[in-house]
Amino acid sequence: MNQSDLEKGMMAMQLTLELFLKELIALMKQDFPQHLQKMIIDTQGITWLQTLDNENTLIHVTTDDVVIGEEFKPKKINVRVILSREYLFDLLEGRITLDKALQSKKIEAFGDPATLLKCFYIFEQILLLSRKSPRFYFLTYRLR
Repeated sequence: MNQSDLEKGMMAMQLTLELFLKELIALMKQDFPQHLQKMIIDTQGITWLQTLDNENTLIHVTTDDVVIGEEFKPKKINVRVILSREYLFDLLEGRITLDKALQSKKIEAFGDPATLLKCFYIFEQILLLSRKSPRFYFLTYRLR
């Protein structure tokens, strides 16, 4: 197998942001339902626009679920977060903390401060879970 074949295989394995988030929610429903339920309770009603490199995906937290993608038409976006795959994996692999990434502007976030704090708490919880679960880690690896 030459380098080009390997790169093609890796590209085929790479997930889009939207598919990754849908699979993440499905994994959390199976493996971490209590964590997911707490996240939903803490952030219900929030609509989040997540940008990863050139991909945008809407995340809407209802009273009992998380809806990913364009299945709903939000009247208002509460939070917008912009980051690159490079910095996401720096966070996932512990090379940088969320606090340091925010201070260095490696992550851009827009929204009212109280809502942003809720969202960053959720993001920290997801980072912690990604380090504990082999299935979670493999899913994040497919996002590369």
